Amino acid sequence: MRSHQGTRVLVVYGTTEGHTRDVAARVADTLRGEGAFVKLAAAAEAGELLARGGWDALILGASVHQGQHQTSVVDFAKAHAEALAELPTAFFSVCLSAAVHHPDKQREAQGYITAFVEDTGLKPLVTASFAGALRHARYDYFKRLVLELLDYQLGGGTVTSEDVVYTDWDRVEAFAKGFLAQALAAPRAPLSA
Repeated sequence: MRSHQGTRVLVVYGTTEGHTRDVAARVADTLRGEGAFVKLAAAAEAGELLARGGWDALILGASVHQGQHQTSVVDFAKAHAEALAELPTAFFSVCLSAAVHHPDKQREAQGYITAFVEDTGLKPLVTASFAGALRHARYDYFKRLVLELLDYQLGGGTVTSEDVVYTDWDRVEAFAKGFLAQALAAPRAPLSA
């Protein structure tokens, strides 16, 4: 197996309240711990980095809000479809449905990934759905009411003054390490001249 030392990975994310950036940062830190060179970038600014080239792999992440991933991530994947087709890629989705251990909610979380892949044409080697966080203090009254009900269903207890993080950080790290191993073993598409 190839060494991870010097492997160049671009980690691109979209976030609404900041938690998906936290997940992407943990992915990046995990890859760095494996010896990879990693650049972390918001989707809106990542096009230029991707265009510079020299990347061995790319991980794309977005969170689900009102049934959709961030437009910036969808737009990034569509605008750079040709470049992404030449790289081993992974996609992770962050949503609260993934926190509920019920088959319907797990199917719902996977459905968001399927819709993203179908919409963008991305062909990731690996996908994952991670439970997100509730940022109670950042919500308006009506959103707080809806999310308090969800928080109650998740066992969080409707604490409205503190954030509640449901993310399984061990799963996030395993996802990053697993993708890195698969990306290094994946056959490379011929690079365009």
